[in-house]
Amino acid sequence: MKKYSSTSNIQYISFEDELIVQSNVTDIASFLDVNSLENKATLIEKTFTRVGKQVNESKAEHIFLDIHLSYFKQSRFVPPFFLAAWNEIVRRIDDPNVQVKVITLVDDAFVIWQNLKKRERDRYPGTSLRLREIISWRSVEMLLAESLAKNLTTESKGVKNYLVAVRHPPEAFFNLIFSPNPVCAYLSFPITKTRDNPDHVKEITQFRECMHNLFINDNAVLFDPVTIDELALRKATNNLKDSDNVVLEENMRWPIKKNSLLPDIDWPIVIRREEVDEVLPDITNNIRERDFKLIDNSIFTIVYKPFLGGPSEGVRAEMDYAMQQGKGVYVLNPDFREQKNHPFSSTSTIFKSIEELSKHIKKVICDNKRRRSQFLG
Repeated sequence: MKKYSSTSNIQYISFEDELIVQSNVTDIASFLDVNSLENKATLIEKTFTRVGKQVNESKAEHIFLDIHLSYFKQSRFVPPFFLAAWNEIVRRIDDPNVQVKVITLVDDAFVIWQNLKKRERDRYPGTSLRLREIISWRSVEMLLAESLAKNLTTESKGVKNYLVAVRHPPEAFFNLIFSPNPVCAYLSFPITKTRDNPDHVKEITQFRECMHNLFINDNAVLFDPVTIDELALRKATNNLKDSDNVVLEENMRWPIKKNSLLPDIDWPIVIRREEVDEVLPDITNNIRERDFKLIDNSIFTIVYKPFLGGPSEGVRAEMDYAMQQGKGVYVLNPDFREQKNHPFSSTSTIFKSIEELSKHIKKVICDNKRRRSQFLG
């Protein structure tokens, strides 16, 4: 894997830091307290000019622009996302030798809730949000990221918006960012009916780690649905009786190998029950939309034992959606027996061993890399 020994190849620009400097305020919370929306919009546009100048004069090989496409405080959205303002940066983007990727980073709503609570206590009074507000804010950012990617797309250059949970392996981000046209796949497996069975969780975890290692070694990207796990909120409420609070312990989330780049979380997370109850109906819809987006970003889907723990409606929906989009679906199901009306579509490929599946996936990755290399060449 390629490593960069010097930071001269990379330039990082924080839009928020530039906005604070341009606005001559103490922090972003102070900026959001500016009463005039017109004044805030003017400051945002001037910040784009500052950032655009840095981008267009930069000699770095890779430029990272870290930006919230919207801010949210006290039920008010403040959008730094003005398409006209992006013209300050588009000059660099229009260069045919420059590749552009939009990567939308997401995390569990309850982790963001905890972080905001901590920031409110330590630095920014009055900035905490309810869980439902956090999910709404995240949905707006995802929509704006899609709009931005489409706005930057031209006849000669396609720009994708990749949705990625921060708990993915660091190597996955490396491959996504630094591969010119990364080969991406989605991993599908039963979650709801297996998460309370330790043996099933262990089995799936071993398979997940095997697949992640395969993709990392082949410089490809595997999107993993449990890297964001808001269903843990539902698990935390299952045994509640009359408590006013939901106590979320770390072991209620799906076990994932710790990402050393992420800060530690203060466990347990204690949230008022009324906040959790009002957001639970939204979580399923968010999961479905998010997983379909991950399939959109992928060229094929890998499915692990769709009937482990019982038939999985979620896995079946993901398989159907992937096939409707014309994407390959590769299923590991050792107990599969040919039958006239088997539950798998004829367009999915069934494998009875992980060795056979891994061999096939490596070939698919290799073939797609070759095609993309020829196309780009």
